[in-house]
Amino acid sequence: MDLFQCRPLDFLVKPLKYSEVSGSLETMKKRHIINKKIFVYSSNKTAKRIPVENIMYCISQNKQITMALHTGEYIQFRGKLSDTVKKLPDMTFIQIHKSYLINLNYISEYSADKIKMTDGTVLGISPSKKKEVKVKFMQYELL
Repeated sequence: MDLFQCRPLDFLVKPLKYSEVSGSLETMKKRHIINKKIFVYSSNKTAKRIPVENIMYCISQNKQITMALHTGEYIQFRGKLSDTVKKLPDMTFIQIHKSYLINLNYISEYSADKIKMTDGTVLGISPSKKKEVKVKFMQYELL
């Protein structure tokens, strides 16, 4: 469980092979590029920007989006979760419920019906999304 806090990329076994090291470095570059993107939202008639890598998850309730950041802060703005999904990289984010959108980088525990985020928040996976979430989680682990 301690490894989730470190978010290891790969485990390489000695003797190291060039192809394995090269593959790990390419994956790290892809993740770095994705995480350097900026999310733009509007609050109080002002456009605001935050790095995508800071977003842990989003919860939608009555056309109000609450975005949890890894710093412990919460940002609220009016909008639809479906619009928020389109602005975030689909390689890292997945909608697990009609009201929940999560960043796969911040999962600490995963089961068939719920996900625990690194801040301790537990979010349910809707039955209609279970298969999609499982496939996405497996694909993400292979990156």
